Amino acid sequence: MNSELSADQLASLIEFSLDAVILIDADGVIRWANAAIAPVIGYGTTDVIGLQARDLIEPVDREAWQSLVRGLFDDPGVPGRGRFRCRHQDGRGAFHGRFQ
Repeated sequence: MNSELSADQLASLIEFSLDAVILIDADGVIRWANAAIAPVIGYGTTDVIGLQARDLIEPVDREAWQSLVRGLFDDPGVPGRGRFRCRHQDGRGAFHGRFQ
């Protein structure tokens, strides 16, 4: 039995994960998101495609966010971690999201 996941199996795990997953490109534009983002930030998957990810981050945390993202794209073999406050689409208070 092969213990490695196929690309389709991995894609399904991410797509149907209970954790919100957003994929961004090197310019910080959201290119894909799973359905778990809706209860977290209030936006559906199609609502966020094409948005700048930093626009979902509270202004006070944007500099740290941008620094982390730059580091990840400058050295993709090194994992990065951070906690950032985001605001729900309806404007209610910030929540803390973890980025890995």
